[in-house]
Amino acid sequence: MAQVNIERRFAHRTYGAIGAVSLSANVTEVKIDGAALPEASVEYLLHFALQSLQDAYAGAKTPDEAKANWEKKLTALKEGTIGVRGGGEGVTEETRVSRAVVRQMVKAKFGAKSPEWAKFTGLSDADQNEKLDEWYAANEERLRPAVEEELKRREAARKAKAKLTDSVVFEL
Repeated sequence: MAQVNIERRFAHRTYGAIGAVSLSANVTEVKIDGAALPEASVEYLLHFALQSLQDAYAGAKTPDEAKANWEKKLTALKEGTIGVRGGGEGVTEETRVSRAVVRQMVKAKFGAKSPEWAKFTGLSDADQNEKLDEWYAANEERLRPAVEEELKRREAARKAKAKLTDSVVFEL
């Protein structure tokens, strides 16, 4: 097999040009069910793999959101984090709640269709969490009551669910 080179431009049907990539692969052999694929099939599969970049911006509501989503996906491919859930694992419930509260407030303040929101959502999960933590720390005195209220609401919901669970009978 040989070197496979693909140049691909990405454009949104409404918002126009999004970006371009140059894929280069030195492929020795690709098999399906033990059978080696011809070069044309390998190239087809690589073209199809690039479809994930197009899928990233397909549902965008603004040009900025489309570009941010495309960049986020491209960055994940380059960094090897594609398909890996990032951020949020291993943190306290209070941190998860503070991030959720800040996220809701930032979205309301900027607007879901704003360039600022698109830029924020275009960040990696880890970078979003870092920014949320930063915003919370800068506004903790004002945000703490909302976080405490949400923590209480979640605890009450857990207790209500446990009480309901204890009161019902299920038989297999």
